[in-house]
Amino acid sequence: MKHFYLLLVLVALVLCASVPAKKKYKHVITDENRSLPEMTSRSGYTVFYCWADWCGPCLRSMKSTLIETKRLTDSLGLSISYASILYAPRVSNNTKNLMANAYQHGIEVFKTGSANALTQKLQINSDFKSYEGFNKGFAVPRVLLIDSAGNMVTDHFKLNYSRHHFMDYLHKTFPNAFDTTNQTNPKQHLKLTKEN
Repeated sequence: MKHFYLLLVLVALVLCASVPAKKKYKHVITDENRSLPEMTSRSGYTVFYCWADWCGPCLRSMKSTLIETKRLTDSLGLSISYASILYAPRVSNNTKNLMANAYQHGIEVFKTGSANALTQKLQINSDFKSYEGFNKGFAVPRVLLIDSAGNMVTDHFKLNYSRHHFMDYLHKTFPNAFDTTNQTNPKQHLKLTKEN
């Protein structure tokens, strides 16, 4: 009988994961609740930085790398908004400080008490599964790039750990945004076209 109930719970989890998520995330500064579609920019792209406060690389990125990435894409004129989503049942003061710092730099900050370990173990993530092309094996940090129509461009968006490599990555990700008329250094002349 135990096995039957366990199987029933697993089937319920799988079925729930296949339904497009209407889950709400709580903004840690304003306390406003928003769903993923409500967090997606309608005038450009949106980067979702998904992380957990027990993840060392996530904490390092939240301290500086995510902010540096936003600074660089802003300076290049790319229309990209940034939102960080923390998976944690409770939030420590150090984590609150990290999120407040990100918010001061124009990065929206949200949290959810999602059972992240369970979703990783089952290779399911109901939050993002509705995006076509999403890799179901979910681990943190995960950085997603969503276009203004709500389509996923990539669920492995890179961050600015190295300006040179990140510029090459941006050039490949936004090929139509680069003005290649300047042959000496085309990457310094970046503009996002209206078609993007």
